[in-house]
Amino acid sequence: MHEERADRERSRLRGQAVVEASIQDGADSDGDSLVAGTLALQATAGNAAVAQMVRARRERTLSRLVTANPGDLQDSAGQSTTAWAQPTVQDALTRDGHVLGGPAAPGAPTALGGTAFIKPKATEATPFVGTTPTGPDLYEQSPAAASGFASVDTESDTMIEQAADSSLFIDPGPAVLDVQQMGIGDCYALATIIAIVDRDPGKITAMMVPDGTGGAMVTLYHRLPHPPGMFGFMSGPLYVPEQVMVSGELAFNRVAPGATGLQLRSPAHPDYGHQIHGAQLMVNNTPKEQHWWTVVNGSTLEVHRRDVYQMARWAPLLEKAIERFSQSYGQFGHGQEIAGEGEHGGSSGQANISGGWSGHELSLFYGQAGEVESGGAGDEASTSWAPGQSGAALLTANAAAFEGLLTLAGRGAGHATGDTTAPIVTATTGTGDPGLQMYSQRLQAAIPAAMGAPDWSTLSAGAQAKLSAVQGWTAAWIGAQPDPNPAPATPAPNTKSWAMTNWQAACATAAADAELTSPARSDQIKAALELLLVIKNSPADTGVGDRSVYANHVYSVLSVSIANAAGAPPGFDIKTFPPAIRPMVYQFVDTVASTVTLMNPHHTNAPTAGTASSVGNAADPATGLTPSESGQFTLPLGHFFMLYGSVMSNELTIPAY
Repeated sequence: MHEERADRERSRLRGQAVVEASIQDGADSDGDSLVAGTLALQATAGNAAVAQMVRARRERTLSRLVTANPGDLQDSAGQSTTAWAQPTVQDALTRDGHVLGGPAAPGAPTALGGTAFIKPKATEATPFVGTTPTGPDLYEQSPAAASGFASVDTESDTMIEQAADSSLFIDPGPAVLDVQQMGIGDCYALATIIAIVDRDPGKITAMMVPDGTGGAMVTLYHRLPHPPGMFGFMSGPLYVPEQVMVSGELAFNRVAPGATGLQLRSPAHPDYGHQIHGAQLMVNNTPKEQHWWTVVNGSTLEVHRRDVYQMARWAPLLEKAIERFSQSYGQFGHGQEIAGEGEHGGSSGQANISGGWSGHELSLFYGQAGEVESGGAGDEASTSWAPGQSGAALLTANAAAFEGLLTLAGRGAGHATGDTTAPIVTATTGTGDPGLQMYSQRLQAAIPAAMGAPDWSTLSAGAQAKLSAVQGWTAAWIGAQPDPNPAPATPAPNTKSWAMTNWQAACATAAADAELTSPARSDQIKAALELLLVIKNSPADTGVGDRSVYANHVYSVLSVSIANAAGAPPGFDIKTFPPAIRPMVYQFVDTVASTVTLMNPHHTNAPTAGTASSVGNAADPATGLTPSESGQFTLPLGHFFMLYGSVMSNELTIPAY
């Protein structure tokens, strides 16, 4: 017995020595020894001991530091369609979706009415920092010629330039409006990041350390691979932190495949910079500081001002770090070890992160705590909907998804001081062909309900015919045959593509009818309009115009408000009931007055007011932005279940940062 205990202790010490040596020097040349040492330590001391040892060394990585830019996107000919460059303030957008615009050109110098003798006091290296400097703040003046003083007879208008500081955040810190999707299909990742910054902003500031030049060191977690034949030695997966060094360069679109030039954000305004390909760079509307100085140029005193802006570099840099990380450890840091995830990996990080599921993304930020558990935390709970359901029936059909939403109920609009947990919740619309099938079935049920609504008879025959046409093409698409492979250039009759073209045309015609889209229409007709708008705009998720929600898209759920139905007991709060008991009291929840507030990572194109049944379409009093500018909007709980296909929810413990 004593000898067995001694063997275990020797094994533990050997494992600890290997792991500590690897942590100390950052080497990864002896990968087999590192894995064996980690396993030996874990087998004797457990995961907690390994994690404690790693944390004790300031979360130094068990493997190498990841550096360099992610691989570019490439076209079918292998030509790069993106290029890396340092952004300027003119490449950024303000949080309300605008560009700053270039500063006004100075006017002609103003004559002083005589000769002055000037010596600059504020220089570019040592400027005056403030908003309203006086002459003595900027220069010294002598009544006569003197050593060091120059003779000037004119003074320029203020010569203004714009610059950015090198910080990562706009004061007071990261915000949901800093995150805006563009160009890469990573809505699942950005919706997750929006939820994290909304509920656990300390995670963002703790995991990103500025390098002082506009870049950052980002800490992400990856799953330690299970060596073949050694599964029995591990009680569970081990996640280790990895530092990713990313420079301040961001990916820009090229003018054309293979071209060397970058694409202007606005061809009409070349001073507005270039088009960033991925997550957008945000700049504050007003400068943080103004730097003033003077220069004597000939006989003219030039007055210079540099407006220094803060930019939310953190969001595109975090996306960049995940891209680069994916090239070493896979899209979710799982090394493609978890079956069924479809985790991407390859030489182009921008390609790797296009398409995915939000629940799988959480382990990058929270390690093991964020890994999806099948049927549990972080898993996707599907939704169900039918017109005319009672509130209790609707919630019963969506019990798992409703439980996910309830993690946000009563939690306010965002993180609050003292919060110890962070409910990270996202919602996904119908995706791919299964998503179209889901919407077609819901629309097929919604249209007869609309035809039975009291206001149906008040519609003109033309308006009724347009909705009837949608009903007919919905049935045609459901019954159509799959497209042949390869698909012909012109879709064959009675195939899915052929039916889809006609179905979308019918939806577009109905959506343009002023009678059908009147805000005075009944909820039944509005529901049908919302669903047909999803079809009209499928499959793209960046369209404009009248719309409901995007298909093939992930939204962040910002908050949930549960309203009690008439007849509910005084002080009733469904969250106080254990999950197993809640279905018994679903009758006391008002699914019309209860609401879900969401954010579209694209910012723009919230459900159209009047056409869709969204509520709260007025400008946000805190930001002044409308839903079409911020992408934030509110839906009745019942309409949320009608429009979304699944809910991901994982309530995570907030560490002590």
